[in-house]
Amino acid sequence: MSNKKESVEQFLGSYSPDKLTTWLLNGFVTQSFDGIRIELDPSLALQLRNIYTGFSPQFQSRFKEGVIRSLFEWDLHTHGPQCLKGLAFLGAYIRALGCIEPIRFILESEILESLKETSTEAEDVYKETLQVLLGVVQGFAPYEGVKIVFERLYFSESFDYRFAAQLFLGLCECSPEQYPRYLPRFLDLQKKYPAYYALEFVVSEMERIVTLARTAANLRWLEPRYQERLLENLCTHKWSPASLVGESFDTLALTLRKSVAIPSQTFGVPIDRGMFIKIRVKEIRNDEGPVRFAENALLKMAGIRQSFMDKVVTETK
Repeated sequence: MSNKKESVEQFLGSYSPDKLTTWLLNGFVTQSFDGIRIELDPSLALQLRNIYTGFSPQFQSRFKEGVIRSLFEWDLHTHGPQCLKGLAFLGAYIRALGCIEPIRFILESEILESLKETSTEAEDVYKETLQVLLGVVQGFAPYEGVKIVFERLYFSESFDYRFAAQLFLGLCECSPEQYPRYLPRFLDLQKKYPAYYALEFVVSEMERIVTLARTAANLRWLEPRYQERLLENLCTHKWSPASLVGESFDTLALTLRKSVAIPSQTFGVPIDRGMFIKIRVKEIRNDEGPVRFAENALLKMAGIRQSFMDKVVTETK
């Protein structure tokens, strides 16, 4: 059969829900689908997504239900991880929100744990499969269901700690203002397993998702020890730490070091081939204590960066 979308819809339209589920599961297992010509490239999920876009709205709804049902029916030993990844990707591509529930069940039931016990290669398959499933769920953020699933996994003592960074960043996408609720657990895990997490990268991604202004506005809700670690690693990729400059720099740097143990360098912005934007200390009020000073400094930097980017956009138009 040709892959004309009308022909495929007519062909699949005669299928019962059970038969459509079986068609999807068997197709991802065998890497071929009855009634459809499959190419070598792109992936099966993308080819099905491309065909799906031509379906009528009514059949698109039926097809989504088929994908969701297939995820519920998936079995590790019968269908394997490759089939699961294909179904999950397809669910993401066609925006089948209902895929979150069967994926949640698979993640919470720890069905995939048995993969780790067979070989090194199986361990790699396990990690890749979990990354895909978490990534698919995260792709539906900030939907409330994503937050519920990620919170349950993130705060579970039995879930694999190696995926804490992915869960943490996903939660930041769902509730950026609540990052102080999630950051302490990640920092505790990073301290326990320092070789596993690239802390500077994760904090930089957090800043990109949460934004610098929100980070500053909610900084006070973190305990001092977590404030210290956040500020020491904040935005080292986009905004490398640089010295505060101004008439009272030495005094204020000492105040900061005593209060949140920050080195005598912080709050600078290397952008545009190393150009530094610096805040003069006198421009920042420091009459509400060192933590409030840190918040003011961060907010000031957020404003400077936005002004700079607006200027760049204006000049390049």
